[in-house]
Amino acid sequence: MNQHTHRKSAIRVCSLNVNHSNTATHAAMHFLTTCQDPPFNVILIQEPWWHEINSTYSMVSLARWQLMLPKPSIPQHQQPRMATYHKLGMGISLTLRTDIAQDLDFMILDIGRENATWPHISLINIYNQKTQNPHMEMIHEWMADCLQNQIPNHLTPTIIGGNWNMRDPSWDDGVLAPTPNTR
Repeated sequence: MNQHTHRKSAIRVCSLNVNHSNTATHAAMHFLTTCQDPPFNVILIQEPWWHEINSTYSMVSLARWQLMLPKPSIPQHQQPRMATYHKLGMGISLTLRTDIAQDLDFMILDIGRENATWPHISLINIYNQKTQNPHMEMIHEWMADCLQNQIPNHLTPTIIGGNWNMRDPSWDDGVLAPTPNTR
C-alpha cells in the first residue's frame, strides 16, 4: 500500500466580530489553542479588543498564529476596526497589500498555498462603520463603494468577508440598540 502525505489544499477562513471584548477574544483564542486540528487557518476579526499593554496599544497575541493589522503603524489615538490572524506552519502565504490601501476599516490580503500551481486570491476583511455627520445623524456609507475606488480593476478572484453592519427588513426587528432595562 502506498503511503502519501496528505496535505490539505483548502484554506479555511473564519470571520468573527468580538465587539471589542477582551473576554470574547480570549475565549476564541482558548478554543484555537485547545483544538488538536483547528477548523480554520485564517481568522478575520472585526471590532478587535485594542488596549494599552506595556505602554503600547496592541491586540491579543496567540502562540503559533501571526497577527496582521491593516496598517504597519497605527497612531495612539486611533484603533483598527479589523485584523487578521493566520496559523503558522500551515503552508499558507499571506501578504498585506499596503501598496493598494492602508485603512483602519478594511485590509486587502493576497492569500494562497506556498508552492501551489494556482494563483493567489485576494481576501478582504472589512468592518463597515456607520459614521455621523455634524448634525449627529447616522450616514450610510457602504464599504463596497469605498472598495470600488481602492481595488484595481483586475481578474484576481476576490473574497470579501467581515461585518457589513447591514440590516434587512425581512429579518430586522428595527430595534437600534438594547434599552438599559434589558441589559
